[in-house]
Amino acid sequence: MCSLALMHACEELNRRLAPFRTSPTLAWADLINNAANAGVNLSASGWSNAPASTNTSMFRFNTCAASLCEVELDGLTGQYEVKEVDILFDAGISLNPIIDVGQVEGGFIFGMGLFTSEEIGWDPKTAHTTNGTTWEYKVPSAYDVPESFNIALMKDCPNPLGVLGAKVVGEPGVAMATSVWMALEDAVTAVRIANGGPTNRWVCTDLPITVDKIQQACGTSVSNYVL
Repeated sequence: MCSLALMHACEELNRRLAPFRTSPTLAWADLINNAANAGVNLSASGWSNAPASTNTSMFRFNTCAASLCEVELDGLTGQYEVKEVDILFDAGISLNPIIDVGQVEGGFIFGMGLFTSEEIGWDPKTAHTTNGTTWEYKVPSAYDVPESFNIALMKDCPNPLGVLGAKVVGEPGVAMATSVWMALEDAVTAVRIANGGPTNRWVCTDLPITVDKIQQACGTSVSNYVL
């Protein structure tokens, strides 16, 4: 919707500038100067309204991606590091690869916080948050970015129904962070087996999968702390 509105605004500006395009070699600055001196309004707005039915093809920006994650977990403390993340993302015909990769990166880090650390606590008596400050509410920081963070955009995947062949790149990056959650589940399962615990895969059903929950799930006993 935003892209279509922008395109409509550009089309309006092109119509206003058309009479002043007297030569294919005319410099952009001269074109704008001539139009401004003639009193042409060089500011335009665009509008694109949603259709009555959301089943229309203009909303088919569905995309897909794959994400692999490697974590290193300390079974004694529940602390972990995200060592490497590899993402292959289908952005269609990327309008700006640098921006699109940045969107995937940002969405992924947002998702890391959502799935692993941003747990909201409430006081049952006052209904006030018990961790409403940046000291207690743990959002990802620069130190939480994967040590190796690799993102590639798929090639030759145009979207024939999308604006200029593009596909959505904002929110899907958040879903890619589920790979961190699942990698931690695998790591916890490995620690549990090493500690002589259950051999079935451990699954966290109460997100976010925080350090405290990881440590408790590892089944660590006092004997594990003996050197």
